[in-house]
Amino acid sequence: AHCADRESKNRHFHHQDSSSVMFIAASAALALVLLTSSTFAARGAINLDTLTFDKVVDGSRQILVKFDKQYPYGGAEDEYKTFLADVSKTELLVAEVGVQDYGDKENDDLRERFGVDAETFPVFKLFKIGNSDPITYTGDVTADGLREWVTKDAGIWIGLQGTIESFDTIVQAVAKEKMTVADALIEVAKSAENLHNDDDQASARMYTTILKKIQEKGTAGKGFATKEVKRVEGLVKSKISAAKKTMLETRLNILKSFVSKDKASL
Repeated sequence: AHCADRESKNRHFHHQDSSSVMFIAASAALALVLLTSSTFAARGAINLDTLTFDKVVDGSRQILVKFDKQYPYGGAEDEYKTFLADVSKTELLVAEVGVQDYGDKENDDLRERFGVDAETFPVFKLFKIGNSDPITYTGDVTADGLREWVTKDAGIWIGLQGTIESFDTIVQAVAKEKMTVADALIEVAKSAENLHNDDDQASARMYTTILKKIQEKGTAGKGFATKEVKRVEGLVKSKISAAKKTMLETRLNILKSFVSKDKASL
């Protein structure tokens, strides 16, 4: 009986050891994929190829994939890198497929598989959980455009410096005419009571100031945020102190929250 019990325990531990080894091996394989494929990707993204693509884009997570030529550069690439910095603290994984148009034509099969026209590089496709049919980005390649698209289609809030998620939700409701400015001011005031960080309190005051300005203007305040964004963008580019620039950049980020992702704006 003791021998049988000992043999049963040995089988149990052997099964556990085998499971642990398999888990560690799978984790190591994924880590190796990410490590070895990140050589040419921009900071904040991983690089995928024909062999690693399906191991990572497997429907278990939301992944934004950028299809582009190898070693891209220029204005679109700069905007993309700015977007990467914005999205770095979210759960969204960003990956790149560098397509070679000469020699071995590496990853050209992935380009064909997803119907990507090389003449339209860079092309961004969002793969959602449990869905192998990606959503393709159709706007201009700008950090703002990519951020708004991801926020809308992936449901991921990408906060800029100085913005507060709960406040953004409130002002977006106003922009879409689902809440009045008066009610928004009440909600912002309530939410502000739970803020203890000095920077967050300063941001709350800025949200309040903008809402009051819109309220004062009445119907004339409908396009206030959009116009104010352009005005502040001009000030940020002017010769001002570093402290003033930081303050204006924060105001600019908050103002952009007042512009609806559905094109309606305050």
